[in-house]
Amino acid sequence: MTTWTCKGPIAALALFALTACEDGQGAALFEGLSVPPANGRTTKPFLQAKLSQGAVILVAPPGFCIDRKSVQKRFALMARCDILGAPQAAGDAPLAFITVSVQPASTDASLPAVEHLAAASALSGISDPQIRDGQLTFRAKGAAPIDGVSNTHWRGTTRIGTQIVGVALYGPEKGRAITGEGRSIVSAVLSRSQSGS
Repeated sequence: MTTWTCKGPIAALALFALTACEDGQGAALFEGLSVPPANGRTTKPFLQAKLSQGAVILVAPPGFCIDRKSVQKRFALMARCDILGAPQAAGDAPLAFITVSVQPASTDASLPAVEHLAAASALSGISDPQIRDGQLTFRAKGAAPIDGVSNTHWRGTTRIGTQIVGVALYGPEKGRAITGEGRSIVSAVLSRSQSGS
């Protein structure tokens, strides 16, 4: 089972360009996302979305908002809130984007093993695997989904009811999102969504 691939016509990922804008490393372009209007007005943060016909309530972690345009039955994309037009909600979140996918699971299914996830998504360099509170999180290397994003990223999975939820967190090279801070963000997505569902 591949819980990590971005399925469907997600133009945001194809147009999203992130060129390491943390710690004075440059600027970021987030073309194709639900960016604020040209007049500079802010938008209301979009922090929750129903996936899999409401079986999973996706809840964004602190500083991140859900891109309204990306939400599908089993997929959603998140980015730092200021990128999506809600700067008041961004706080001190690192520059990153998060993909979330949901797959149905049988009632007796356990979480996929790291080895199975790595093989299904052509990942290598698996490190820091951890199972805590029903969540599996780990860091991995794989093909970067877009230019300007590190091939090192964080992944996580958990079971919510009859669904297996997969999360991937991508950030720029040398950015905060690919450090240990990334695990806490992935875990927050999973924990908040477990509580909200």
